[in-house]
Amino acid sequence: MTPVHPIVEALLCRLDDNLREAFEERAGILQFEAGHPRDLAEALAMLEVIRTNPLAVSGVTHLRARIEGSEASVLAVNAASARDRITLIEGLPSDSVSLADAVKEIGSMGVLRPLPS
Repeated sequence: MTPVHPIVEALLCRLDDNLREAFEERAGILQFEAGHPRDLAEALAMLEVIRTNPLAVSGVTHLRARIEGSEASVLAVNAASARDRITLIEGLPSDSVSLADAVKEIGSMGVLRPLPS
């Protein structure tokens, strides 16, 4: 589905598969069940995705990984490159996860440091 408005389309390109599915589901509900015009339904659906996932369109991906025997949170602007780098240093990358959930798990605060070479 190509969104009606170019701004919604540009933001949609930044969403991962799960958030894109959430957007499409929400937009469908707003259009077909709530009776909103398609452009308004899509705009409202995108706002809802961003409200519930503020980093969704930031271009930043959060991965969980096992690095040097310890659980780690990895932030990257390119998930594929991050997975490759983690594997290169003999780590075990996992799927992208919500950064908000990760921050809650570590007690609301963490330290960023570069990955080892």
